[in-house]
Amino acid sequence: PSPPVLQVTPGEIQQREDQFYVPFTVENTGGDTVESVQVIAELTVDGQVVEDGEQQIDFLAGNETQEGAFIFTQDPAGGELTVRVASYKMP
Repeated sequence: PSPPVLQVTPGEIQQREDQFYVPFTVENTGGDTVESVQVIAELTVDGQVVEDGEQQIDFLAGNETQEGAFIFTQDPAGGELTVRVASYKMP
């Protein structure tokens, strides 16, 4: 078995009324299935984290992709947005 390799890619910011939606795709390009994949997003403005969010993906098999979205009240284009996989566990 090959180890999991997790990549997350944020999509284009979409404004809906007074909220900002940031879609993302997380992909396991490795072989092993993982569980409880934690994806986090942080919006930093002037060196301070002003908003953050967390998503949990139940499981992600090898070469599988899942999609989700983060919702912010501030426009992420006005700061620095970081979206990353923070953790996972092996089944």
